[in-house]
Amino acid sequence: MLSGGCARRQPLDRADLARIDAEDPDRASLRVHLARRLIVVHPALESDAALAVAGGVIDERRTDRRLRVIVGKRRAGAVIAASEDGRELWVSFDPECLEITCAYGFIAVDGEAFRLAAVPGRDRHRPPRSYRGREAERARLEPHLIDPAIDGSEILAIDRRGRLRTIDLEIRKRSRKQVRSATERARGFDRR
Repeated sequence: MLSGGCARRQPLDRADLARIDAEDPDRASLRVHLARRLIVVHPALESDAALAVAGGVIDERRTDRRLRVIVGKRRAGAVIAASEDGRELWVSFDPECLEITCAYGFIAVDGEAFRLAAVPGRDRHRPPRSYRGREAERARLEPHLIDPAIDGSEILAIDRRGRLRTIDLEIRKRSRKQVRSATERARGFDRR
């Protein structure tokens, strides 16, 4: 008898990644998801400006063209590269992106889940601003040191009352447990 169910989302950690690597070293079939929606805003380097004079009034208009990239919780990503020690992963959410330069960087923190550490930049745009869940100043992700005593690695997080809120990587995992039973009937003493 198989006791199964739906695939549930669970944080991806280094132990899970090691088990996946044993079965699929290329990680070709591995798909990962974000635990929270990520919004990345790429401001333009230059803004369009127009100047007009009408009736003695100078009318100046500026148009900033920015690029917003939204990676939702349901969007699947592929692991395109990993560090030698398996502590860093680069994930792409675009089928055309197969290089580290356009991928999102994640770092494993003390055996816990992989957390967002780097967001790719875009050509002809300023450095990106990242937001967790929604585009608001309170939801802006800032670099924070994981543990300065151990190493100088940084993750992108929001500091709320001394507690860091991050964006973690998750995998869909279905656990099945197979139970096989052997049945014996008691013979008893009443048979003759």
